[in-house]
Amino acid sequence: MKSSPKRLALFGGTFDPIHNGHLDLALLARNECGLDELLFLPCARSPLKSSAPVASDEQRCQMVSLALAERGW
Repeated sequence: MKSSPKRLALFGGTFDPIHNGHLDLALLARNECGLDELLFLPCARSPLKSSAPVASDEQRCQMVSLALAERGW
């Protein structure tokens, strides 16, 4: 019997810093779309902003990991 494919979403952003708005949107998307998995993708630079992120790539990845761990994700 063939299993159904996983429902996966990618959430990109600079997350500089990640905040409750990002996390609330992710939770809403996960619940409303019945997602099996939601991957956060910290981006190097936002096309909507003229300045580079303040935090380093590594710091932003760590902030995302900590924020998700605090929510039990």
